[in-house]
Amino acid sequence: MLQRAVEKRAAIAVAAAAAIGFVIGRATLGSRRRRKHVATLAASAATGGTATQGEVFLYNDSFGMADLEVGGCGQGDKALICIGGLTDGLLSLRYLPMMAEVVAEHGWRVVQPVLSSSYSGWGTATLDSDAAEIDTLLGHLKEHRGLREFIILGHSTGCQDVVRYLQLGGKHVGDVKGAILQAPVSDREALQATEEGFSGDATKALTEFREQAAAMLAEGRGDEAMPRAASLLLGPPHVVTAYRFASLTGRMTDDDMFSSDLTDNELKQKLGHIFVPTLLAVSADDEYVPASVDCRKLVDRMARAMAADPLGRVEQLVIEQGGHALRKSDGAAKFTEAVGNFLGRLASGPRLSW
Repeated sequence: MLQRAVEKRAAIAVAAAAAIGFVIGRATLGSRRRRKHVATLAASAATGGTATQGEVFLYNDSFGMADLEVGGCGQGDKALICIGGLTDGLLSLRYLPMMAEVVAEHGWRVVQPVLSSSYSGWGTATLDSDAAEIDTLLGHLKEHRGLREFIILGHSTGCQDVVRYLQLGGKHVGDVKGAILQAPVSDREALQATEEGFSGDATKALTEFREQAAAMLAEGRGDEAMPRAASLLLGPPHVVTAYRFASLTGRMTDDDMFSSDLTDNELKQKLGHIFVPTLLAVSADDEYVPASVDCRKLVDRMARAMAADPLGRVEQLVIEQGGHALRKSDGAAKFTEAVGNFLGRLASGPRLSW
């Protein structure tokens, strides 16, 4: 999800600064308990800094694609793969240090990759390219990190990556035992929800740029860049292709999976292939969801669209105060606790395989 340009530039700077503190090699978070992580997260939010120890490594040596295992190389052969949203990078998901300790209690490790779509690459990447890189990552983790089973967690537009990967499949998709979608929201509806709003000249400009993108796609120029003003309309001043602009702003496009105006049948077209156990987590105060959208009804419709729902394998979580990225109140603590419980139930329940 596209957040305000100023906030995202700051997120990149924070991630870069945090990277200085990473231990390249084996490191652990120690034996601090969950309550200390809650306090640490709150303090970090107040001071604008998030830090963790971990191990950074390349999962694609040819292209220098990096990955972070939060807390270093942990115990066990199961990993929670965390995929950020548009413009996100390392530690953009501020709850990862807390998450790592919570899931470790259930024998899981936490891994966050940098994809081609991370940071400023969101405008030139696609869900398909992200899915291919996720499959490459899983292969590397199996061969070089001793991992065998995975759950993929997506935040914001990272949720689209999770859904797309489960749809397209890959060499290692059979090792994915579950999915977690945190803040699965509509990019095009988010344009309505921003403080600035979309009206007058902005609405006209959006229509004109969508028409321009459609014309470029019809001419086979979908990989070419849109004018800079098109990027600024969305937020960050990064290069965006005609294809990605159309996908993020159009109805029933590749990226349009969670919009409230999709019919039940359309939601099934987007989500109906998901039959692995799934946790859907939304915030009632998500700043990128229009006030007119009932998040509880929408998340329930999403759940019912999934093949896993009739099997009783879709769980729903509505966090009253957390915001889109769970940086408000105790939203992050509630979410990480829910993830821990989800993993616990997954271990005790029947196993689903592809």
